[in-house]
Amino acid sequence: MNQLICPISADKVYDAIPRIVALSVVVLLVVFAIKPTILLPLFLLVDFALRSFEKGEYSLLTIVATKISSFTNIKGVQINKAPKVFAARLGLILSLLIFVTYLLGFAQLSFALALVLGFCAGLELVFNFCLGCYIYTYLILPFNKN
Repeated sequence: MNQLICPISADKVYDAIPRIVALSVVVLLVVFAIKPTILLPLFLLVDFALRSFEKGEYSLLTIVATKISSFTNIKGVQINKAPKVFAARLGLILSLLIFVTYLLGFAQLSFALALVLGFCAGLELVFNFCLGCYIYTYLILPFNKN
């Protein structure tokens, strides 16, 4: 693979916002690992769903991240929003799997899935690295004839 293929759109977002959201996701997943409750995967499921369907203005994590960014005056640079929406869709899938496996009594599997989600969010948080573009490239590559 020579080049990443990322989704693109005209919409932009400051790169600090997804990183603050990623911090929130990591913190919530650590809390879930320490004190398991179905409410945390449910919350993440709803929040990722809102961001996945581009209703981020209703996402509590996005609202809090925007307030923190504004209060601290940390904005960063504007980046394309589409890769972050795609990453939120991957987070939605993982959150759904965490929720369902925990609900069905497969706690160890739900914790393993939470670890995967936490790892992805951690990459975004620490390195500003979105694994979603790599996944998107491998999903779209068979359909890209160029």
